[in-house]
Amino acid sequence: MKDTKLSSLLIEEEAIIVDINCDIVFRRRLQDLGFIKGETVKCLLISPFGDPSAYLINNSTVALRQKDAQFIFVEKKNRSEVDNHKNAKKL
Repeated sequence: MKDTKLSSLLIEEEAIIVDINCDIVFRRRLQDLGFIKGETVKCLLISPFGDPSAYLINNSTVALRQKDAQFIFVEKKNRSEVDNHKNAKKL
């Protein structure tokens, strides 16, 4: 699938982080929050005015502004990948 920006995820969509494209200081801040290449992220909420959005990553909920989420590139998961990933975590 084509890489897309984290800010484009809709509620309940899941994706895998493939890249963080920003300066090193801000990248480190995002990594400290759990946004690491290869991690699964899920959009939980989008505020009524569209900014910020809440994401689930590593069992934590993190709110990001659109201008910050645009630096994180993800690959959206299809529904079967999501189900397989959830079943693998249960084992």
